[in-house]
Amino acid sequence: MKIKCTSLSVLCYKPEQFIAFLQQGLNMHRHEEVTKFIQQLLGSHSRRIGVNLKKHVHHRCVNLSRIEDNYEYLRELNFSREAIINAIPVLLYSRYLNSQR
Repeated sequence: MKIKCTSLSVLCYKPEQFIAFLQQGLNMHRHEEVTKFIQQLLGSHSRRIGVNLKKHVHHRCVNLSRIEDNYEYLRELNFSREAIINAIPVLLYSRYLNSQR
């Protein structure tokens, strides 16, 4: 099993806990980790980031490197940080899908 999206705390589990994690197939981050990552990326501690993230049911299953790549792409297109905060789910989709719009 590939581990793409998981809490860093999982890597500190005892071996038997880690095996149980793998068997359950829970391959996702914690909401707080995704929120903190995006807050640091945007340089904003706005609560709207977490609130807007929760609107997307799969926000915990997205690779953090994809989020960062999409953020950099949107900034290259001159989107403001405020505009990105208002449309936070756009960071969760493939850059290819974002460039099609």
